[in-house]
Amino acid sequence: MTEYRYKAFISYSHADERAGQWLHDALETYKTPGNLVGKATHAGPIPKRLTPIFRDQDDLPAAGNLNDTIIDALKNSQFLVVLASPNAVRSKWVQEEIKSFKQFHGPDRVLAIIIDGEPFASDNPGVDNSLECFPEPLRFNQENNGPKLPAEPLAADARVQNDKNAIHYAKSGKKAAITKLAAGLIGVPLDDLVQREAQRNARRLQLITGVSVFAGLVFGGLALFAFDQRAVAENERNEAEIQRSLAEKKTAEAEGLIDFMITDLRKGVEEEVGRLDALEPLGGKALEYYADQDVETLDADALGRRSRALHFAGEIERQKNNLETALSTYQQAAETTAQLLAQDPQNPERVFEHAQSVFYVGHIHRQRGNIQAAEIQMREYLALAESLNKIEPGKTRSIKELYYANNNLGVMKRDAGEYDLAVSFFQQSADARKKLMTENPEDDGLAFSYATALTWQATTETDLGNFTKAATLFSEEIEIYNNLLEKLPQNYRYLSARAIATRRLSNALYWTGNTEQALSEIRQADRQAQQILQRDPANTSWQLNAAQCKIKLAALTTESNNNADQLMRGSLELIEKAMESGSANIVAKEALIKALSGSLNTQPDQDTADRIYENIQPLFKHDTKHATLAIGEGSLRLAQYYDQLQNVELSNTISRKAIAHLESKKNLPAETTLSLLGLYIQTKELENAKMLLQSFDENKVQHPHYVAMREELSR
Repeated sequence: MTEYRYKAFISYSHADERAGQWLHDALETYKTPGNLVGKATHAGPIPKRLTPIFRDQDDLPAAGNLNDTIIDALKNSQFLVVLASPNAVRSKWVQEEIKSFKQFHGPDRVLAIIIDGEPFASDNPGVDNSLECFPEPLRFNQENNGPKLPAEPLAADARVQNDKNAIHYAKSGKKAAITKLAAGLIGVPLDDLVQREAQRNARRLQLITGVSVFAGLVFGGLALFAFDQRAVAENERNEAEIQRSLAEKKTAEAEGLIDFMITDLRKGVEEEVGRLDALEPLGGKALEYYADQDVETLDADALGRRSRALHFAGEIERQKNNLETALSTYQQAAETTAQLLAQDPQNPERVFEHAQSVFYVGHIHRQRGNIQAAEIQMREYLALAESLNKIEPGKTRSIKELYYANNNLGVMKRDAGEYDLAVSFFQQSADARKKLMTENPEDDGLAFSYATALTWQATTETDLGNFTKAATLFSEEIEIYNNLLEKLPQNYRYLSARAIATRRLSNALYWTGNTEQALSEIRQADRQAQQILQRDPANTSWQLNAAQCKIKLAALTTESNNNADQLMRGSLELIEKAMESGSANIVAKEALIKALSGSLNTQPDQDTADRIYENIQPLFKHDTKHATLAIGEGSLRLAQYYDQLQNVELSNTISRKAIAHLESKKNLPAETTLSLLGLYIQTKELENAKMLLQSFDENKVQHPHYVAMREELSR
């Protein structure tokens, strides 16, 4: 690096400031594999670090030429890296920087990284030209005002692609894109770096697996040792004290290892590896260890660890959608923690442990659609949180438990259709979390907690029909996840939450009539959902989110019915995988009916209609928001289908049953109200239909289906 002052110059639109900062940090902190450092390449000896990288942080003038600082930096940079996006295409200065760099150094050392939009969209009649992400000087080479010749930019794609023909390393998103850029900057074949990155990851996974295997062996060995030593103690009275001491020591070591597994190791695997099931065998070992113990002889601390091990095992079962097993496991934990709390009611640890058990039991009841049982648990959880705040007032843990409890009651009220009351609970929770986050700006966990509070507020505003407000809240939530992911780009908790929030933002925008931005957001959500699903294809929560992205993408697509039908079939495959365990997950059933309804709309057939009918019938017994949504949408699609077949009697029977059920509810979310409007039109109950128009018009709803219904009524 004697010839150039900078390894690279980053050219970007200041509308992409955050992405520019991420790219600058990612390149400057990239560590070259040690066995490549010093090797000679066409780009010079391979350095340990890709530093320094030039990034101009000042806004450029509205008119005039590139300033002297920029020109000097361009001349003294070995490479140019263009942050490719539609914003870059619209930036005069990005174009000028590309032109100038090519004049100084030629086109061979210009690289790009795609963060948004579509490459060569302006040359593709089948793609919206506004999505073009390559500025013109990147797409063409021109010498001495001669003819423009098409260029093929070397570009890394930081978007996550779900194209089966996409090269394999593009599926890892930002990290793979940085690896590809690094290969270009240091002058080695990409395969060399990809192989070495794979070796790094393999070593990391081997470490985690090694700890897991070691822990499993230790559990078995220490349990046997403790048992053998107790037996010796009984047979050899003169050594009883010594052997008992050794047994207690080994038991303490085993239980210390359990604590490590269910706290630090779990957190690392869940966030960095993205697969909690990697620790499933270890969770089983922990439970086997306690199964071999006489619970009556365990002290309070050991029983507390046992309950945490049960929480851990229950969470694995929940993620696998084995809700029956998860509920049984959490209930076992709750029995233990209740007993411990009764023995020591003023001990904050005992209050906290039992609160966790109560929450998990309530959470599974809610997932299974048993709202009454869930609310009983959540009210007990609130009482425990209030008790904890009295015992240890002002502590962060106590404050967090209280705002979690308020949030949970908001969820209960939302499920019951009491949306205004739910919003008040969510607002209390969000305000408390924001205050705590502001007081502790370096605590990423508090920022994440505040973001999750925003999503509850936003989804409930959606239910109320306040879509503009909901979109604002979702955008704020996504901004927090983006900030967190800049620090930890492979944190799967953050990645998963962002994908879900992006999907929900798309839905809110669609209701306001902003279909173009809604389509852009759902495409991004779909890419994000596919990225995390590749990490753990068996994670049912991720499967359902990916499926719902495809359902929404199919609804928004302007392409052929065949493409929409393909998306619906893809969503059905994911939902059916998530439901393979046979568990009664009400969210999965709602998603199933949405996907089937979409399929019946794009490719009508009797088998699909029969499946919708069969799956709707049990939901009439459920008093939940998810069941109501599914009944409304599924019944409307069925009624329209049979109407098209001129089976008016069956169409009316289905419609009227659904109408009677929906009218019996205190309040309906906006999405279900839209289905009810369609059912009224279907049965020619036009006066009832017109009464629903007023609330939608007050909220300035421009959902395409609503607009079509309103026009039909006006005729």
